[in-house]
Amino acid sequence: MVEIKNNKDHKIFKEIKKAIELDDLPEEEKENIRQLLKNLKFQLEVIR
Repeated sequence: MVEIKNNKDHKIFKEIKKAIELDDLPEEEKENIRQLLKNLKFQLEVIR
């Protein structure tokens, strides 16, 4: 997993992750969202 250097980014991702876990989405949907988050983290790292 990509390390998030910016603390604000880290908090945002933690909130999103928490929301995913609490949500009643099917496991497949959760996995899609997790994958999107990984891609987003990677893109943030590339931008920096």
